[in-house]
Amino acid sequence: MNKPQDLSIPKTVRRILLGEASNGSSIIAREDAIEPSAFPGIGQLYTLWGTDEVIELPDSGNVPAFEGTFPPVGGFRIFMTRFAPNEAVVSGGDDMPENLRNIPSASELHSSATVDCNMLLSGTLDCVMSDNSVVSLKAGDMIVLNGAEHAWQNNSAEEAVMLFFITGAKRD
Repeated sequence: MNKPQDLSIPKTVRRILLGEASNGSSIIAREDAIEPSAFPGIGQLYTLWGTDEVIELPDSGNVPAFEGTFPPVGGFRIFMTRFAPNEAVVSGGDDMPENLRNIPSASELHSSATVDCNMLLSGTLDCVMSDNSVVSLKAGDMIVLNGAEHAWQNNSAEEAVMLFFITGAKRD
C-alpha cells in the first residue's frame, strides 16, 4: 500500500481560464499568477475567482469584477487561505485588494448571508461556533456553513490551507 503524499501548495497559484471561441471551440483565454495578500488575524488570502452576478455563457474568458468578500444572491467567491499557526499570525493587511479591505478577521466570530463550502487541503484547523464549541478539521475534511456564526483558529504548530467556495444566499 502506498503512503499518502503531503499536498504541496505553492506560494503562487496558477489560474488558467478556459473560454469559448465564436465557433464554439474551447480556448485558453487567460493565464494568471495569483499572489496572496496579507489577511489580518489569519495569514494569507488568495482571491481566486468570483462574481456578483450570474455568469452568462458563452464566455470568451472575461475576469468578472466583484466587490467585497461576501457575494450577493447569484454571486460567488473562491478563495484559498493559508492559516498561520496562532503564534505567527500576520497583523498587516495593507496589501489586501481594495475590493476586500473592509472584511472581518476570520479569527473573530462572524456570519454572512452565504453558504460556504470549505475543504481543508492541509494541516488542522478549528471552527469555533457561537456557543464556543469547536469542530476540529483535518486535511481532507469539508465543512458547509449555512450562514452560521463562526471563527477560524489554527491551534497547531503547522500552517493550514483551506479552499473556500462561497455563494450568496437569501436570509429572512
